[in-house]
Amino acid sequence: MHQLHRCLGVLSLALAATATAAQPLPPSVATVPVRDWRTELLAAGLAHPWAVAFIGDGRMLVTERPGRLRVVEPDGRIGAPLAGLPRVDAVGQGGLLDLVADSDFARNRRLFFCFSEPGEGGTNSTALARARLSDDATRLDDVRVIF
Repeated sequence: MHQLHRCLGVLSLALAATATAAQPLPPSVATVPVRDWRTELLAAGLAHPWAVAFIGDGRMLVTERPGRLRVVEPDGRIGAPLAGLPRVDAVGQGGLLDLVADSDFARNRRLFFCFSEPGEGGTNSTALARARLSDDATRLDDVRVIF
């Protein structure tokens, strides 16, 4: 009797799996219309640019993986590296990585960024920091690692 229950259980599972497999497939993922995309060079001469944050007036901040943060003007001019960044361990895949301007950046000038933080014995780990961009956009103030 015990074997009969086991056999009926296996048979029930097989039938359920077959019924599920026989269901019609859902419609495919929506397609995106093809457009005439174009690329435009906004700035030249950056070393491994990684992330961009638009900060108003057509300016943007760009991280360079070797550990620099720069302002790029609307005409493509690249400013000097900003002061105030923490030490960045730019080896292998590490460096100065993602960057996001706070949703209220126009008021608080706050930025969030990820970077490879040097550790003991040549190790590193990814850290998340926040900072305030100075009014003249030449340095980061109030830098604090938050994760």
